[in-house]
Amino acid sequence: MNKKIKVLFFCIGNACRSQIAEGWARRLKGDVIEASSAGTAPGDKLNHYAVKLMADAGVDISRQFPKRIDSLRGKDRSPHQAQGRDPGLR
Repeated sequence: MNKKIKVLFFCIGNACRSQIAEGWARRLKGDVIEASSAGTAPGDKLNHYAVKLMADAGVDISRQFPKRIDSLRGKDRSPHQAQGRDPGLR
């Protein structure tokens, strides 16, 4: 049995774009990808428009929540795709 590829999507707030990416990765490739998301300055909750957009597309992200990237420190992750503009990521 093959191990799943661990992928981290991140942006600043971890309330919209990276959550959407995590949701799609789980939906489309959940059999081979272990997706997660985080942010450098996460919000308190998911963007309600993102939750509705994904629900309309048939993907439920309502149980996901914003997380600080520091909370994932030390976890094995594959190369990632940075989203948004965060000067601290240069």
